[in-house]
Amino acid sequence: MCGISGVSLDTWTQAIIPFAGGIIAALAGAWGTIWLQRHTEKRKGRNDVRFRVYMKLIELKGPLFWMLSAEVKGLRSDPKFEYEAEMMTWRIADELRQADDLEQMENVLRVLFSKRFRSVKERYEVLESVLNQLSKACNPRYCDSVRKINDENMQHYAREFQEDASRDRGRPDKAAQSDTV
Repeated sequence: MCGISGVSLDTWTQAIIPFAGGIIAALAGAWGTIWLQRHTEKRKGRNDVRFRVYMKLIELKGPLFWMLSAEVKGLRSDPKFEYEAEMMTWRIADELRQADDLEQMENVLRVLFSKRFRSVKERYEVLESVLNQLSKACNPRYCDSVRKINDENMQHYAREFQEDASRDRGRPDKAAQSDTV
């Protein structure tokens, strides 16, 4: 049988099959590349949000630390620290809205907004736990180093507090004040 211009159908079939196979392979490759690029961008975006949330939670520890210090001493915390903590809480919540699939989202939101905490100390301890979870997913070595430094600072502050308290107990004017706080 003859096809167009005297070329047989077998020749056309032999030409079209590799051409169609090449088109199909190119389309599959393009689709695979697009899928992989989207997946990579989504993962990178999630990692960026996770890291920003992590850093803002570390920043939130500052005012919570001072609020905890006042609580431990039996004093009312400075309202500026309460305000600062509240503002940071909402900034962190705004970041979380960008990553609905973040695994630690529920725990972070609980630390930020739950009313179940009876003290700043409880909230601070849970915040530490959430930070530990996030640090494993972010930059583990950096986060471990920062956590160690933070622990050292907390121990240093506790020692200073104990030294100040023991010095004050030895002074008659301070001993009378410490009983009233």
